[in-house]
Amino acid sequence: MKCGKPVAEETVYCEDCRKAGHIYSRGIAVFRYRSVSGSLYRFKYDGRREYADYYGAQMAARLLGALHTGVIRSLPDALIPVP
Repeated sequence: MKCGKPVAEETVYCEDCRKAGHIYSRGIAVFRYRSVSGSLYRFKYDGRREYADYYGAQMAARLLGALHTGVIRSLPDALIPVP
């Protein structure tokens, strides 16, 4: 519910969130890292800039889905990609 890491139940905070505070109120993950790690590597280190369109579209779709389902109630102050 805080950082966006997958947990067993959506109402449960991950171990990191229970132990330490964050300076943000909510984080949402678009992907599980391992599912896109190869693509992220090519994007970051091999100059595959065309991947940016895909990642941006996926971030927008996740944001719209979260707004539609009530996971978040207002537009965020920032969208920050953290691969």
